[in-house]
Amino acid sequence: MRTAAMPADDTDLVSLHITLPYKMRREALAAGINCSELMRKALKRRLKKECRF
Repeated sequence: MRTAAMPADDTDLVSLHITLPYKMRREALAAGINCSELMRKALKRRLKKECRF
């Protein structure tokens, strides 16, 4: 695993890579689900939930 240098600013963009089975991605695409958008929304919801505690 490699780590990148931390961004200088909180608004800087970083790249996040996830791995999932090809079958799952193919099924998501067939259903019209954008996996990248879904991951961004899930991460955003999780961060909001964590900040409430």
